[in-house]
Amino acid sequence: MNAPNESCHDGFRPGRLWSLWEMINFEVSALCIHLAKLRQIEDHFRVRTNFSHSNLVSPKMALEMNLAKAVTDEDRRSVQTFLDVSKEHSDLMHLPTVAHRVEQFSLKLKQDDLLVDGIYSEARTLLEAFQHDLASVRFHIYSPDSAKLLCGYTKEWMPTILVFKAAANEIDDALNCYATNYSTAAVFHLMRIAEHGLRALAKERKIKLPKGKPVEWGTWQDILKEVKSTVETIGKTKRPGPGKDDALSFYNGAIAHFEAFKDQYRNLVMHVRKRYEPWEALIALNHVRDFMNGLSLKITEDTKGPIRWRF
Repeated sequence: MNAPNESCHDGFRPGRLWSLWEMINFEVSALCIHLAKLRQIEDHFRVRTNFSHSNLVSPKMALEMNLAKAVTDEDRRSVQTFLDVSKEHSDLMHLPTVAHRVEQFSLKLKQDDLLVDGIYSEARTLLEAFQHDLASVRFHIYSPDSAKLLCGYTKEWMPTILVFKAAANEIDDALNCYATNYSTAAVFHLMRIAEHGLRALAKERKIKLPKGKPVEWGTWQDILKEVKSTVETIGKTKRPGPGKDDALSFYNGAIAHFEAFKDQYRNLVMHVRKRYEPWEALIALNHVRDFMNGLSLKITEDTKGPIRWRF
């Protein structure tokens, strides 16, 4: 998945890569500009068509009429570039009538005997196809704050995204749920993000769950119990010093955050005990993001064994 850039808008130029975020969310202004351009193309070739069909018969006018009828190589290139962008719109928004008309229009552009009235007719039909298909398309309008949050989330979550790649889709889902006012769903995905961190911590601590249960199938309570046990061992067996202080600060801090997530969000959202308001989801979002970014400085999803503390 390609993450969205800071501008959140790179146009609909042919050949560019699309991120999953852009497939779901895009600026409607780009579509409006494209449709205005289609109207300009239609008007341009309508004028040339009307001129070529006029009743003027002087030799000079007859020559001009013939020139007006002709479709130049520049005409073909310009219109084809526009059609390439139209195809991106039709693919992005699932516009079947538009996709069909784009294909037919492109085939007509390759005809040697094509005249301007043919382009005018196709442009008018393509505009009608857009109008037909867009009548069934539904758009979501993001608040300015939600749009800003979505556009900037890659930078804000970068430490986590870099080392917890398996959590990237969950981050994307959590932010989209929050931005579209599905606050409880946002909290659900945030807990899935946090669980990537919990599993990584369990592997770093090399814990063993009862009856040989894999960490991936362990409950948060079971995992935290075993992690606490290893941290208590550090407290009891390691000699005092900066290394021991750093280790206990890191592990006990992480445990405290996971306990808070478990009691305030995870258990409630998983067992249908609570629905969350937008402000509560935003608090959870900021909490999970800041914690996971901090955890990422010490532990990754690929961590296999204990951190080397200076005991």
